[in-house]
Amino acid sequence: MVPAHWHLPAPVDGLLHAVLLAGAVVFWLPVVGPRRPGEAARAVYLFLAGPSLDLAAIYLIIQGDSAGGLAMIVGMLPIGLAAMAVTWRWITEEERHAW
Repeated sequence: MVPAHWHLPAPVDGLLHAVLLAGAVVFWLPVVGPRRPGEAARAVYLFLAGPSLDLAAIYLIIQGDSAGGLAMIVGMLPIGLAAMAVTWRWITEEERHAW
């Protein structure tokens, strides 16, 4: 765990934030991007991503950073909501094609 008084230089901190933002954009591309897979693949992608991303938050909680871990879990709630929305759209689309 990094001590509270430890800080990165501003350029390094900015670079790390840019890398994290790029990772977030790449993560969401299969869900909302222009060339996305079918509804079933997107639903499975999101349902698998949610718990795997929560592992990092659980690690923080185990290390004693409860507030940081809980903030990560709350911040990842849109993944579960998106998974439910994509699954619902998939179900209704399948139902529409069945009739």
